[in-house]
Amino acid sequence: MKGNLRSAGLAICLLGAVAFAGQNPTLLRRQLKEGATEKYQVDMKMNTVVEMPGGLGEQELGLVSSAELDLKLGKMNWQIPGARVDAVMKVTKMEADGIMAGAFGDKVPPPMEVKATLDIFGRLRPVQTAESGFELGQMQSLSFSMMTVELPEKAVSIGDSWRVVVPKSTMTKKNQFLTATLKGERGNAWIVSLDGTYKLEMEPREIAASDGPANAMAGQKVAIKGDVTVAGEGLVEKSSGRTLSLKVKSTTKQVAKLAGMGLEINSSSVMDSSVTAK
Repeated sequence: MKGNLRSAGLAICLLGAVAFAGQNPTLLRRQLKEGATEKYQVDMKMNTVVEMPGGLGEQELGLVSSAELDLKLGKMNWQIPGARVDAVMKVTKMEADGIMAGAFGDKVPPPMEVKATLDIFGRLRPVQTAESGFELGQMQSLSFSMMTVELPEKAVSIGDSWRVVVPKSTMTKKNQFLTATLKGERGNAWIVSLDGTYKLEMEPREIAASDGPANAMAGQKVAIKGDVTVAGEGLVEKSSGRTLSLKVKSTTKQVAKLAGMGLEINSSSVMDSSVTAK
């Protein structure tokens, strides 16, 4: 009987040791190599409901797009460990319906070339703005920051969380943070969840004239405030720290103020986006 008890006790101790060993923290780092190239598929589907001023009811805008993102890693920077990156975003599909279908149409914009950086924490950040329209410092810079899973500075175990920055831009005014959590493993990848809310706050800014049909609001100044709630899940390759996939649902409620016209336009939107390594 005593032998059985000792055996049972030893088994429990061994199981406890195995469980403890399985919780050893892991240091997640992005492996970078000068001259390497990477390709990603980027898809987005957004539905927006706009409350029209003057009691005209609600109008909807649907937008679906697909794009190919090519990254080429350039010179390494050892002071802030990372690499310079040449990024090319080529839209392959764009379809719009609803109130803005005429403005967007199905016209595919030309490829967008961006100078960026990619560091050992997986953070992809643009360092140069585009020349025309609503430049990269606004909406596109937020999109770029959401294309990779930001890795933690310290080693983590399953269940641990860390902050992920939503970088300051003309649309966000200051750095804000979401929460990433290491949820588990799936094959050769770590599962990371992403959730939280950040605020939009854009100071009055002049609307640029469009290249297509005449924009009736061109020259007007618009200010935006709102909240964006994010929920998503990513897969991070264990061996390289590269984001294999990242799927995010963003729910936005905002108000746009056009002081020159005395208008406030409320809108809400849901956007499903996905980034997948090729």
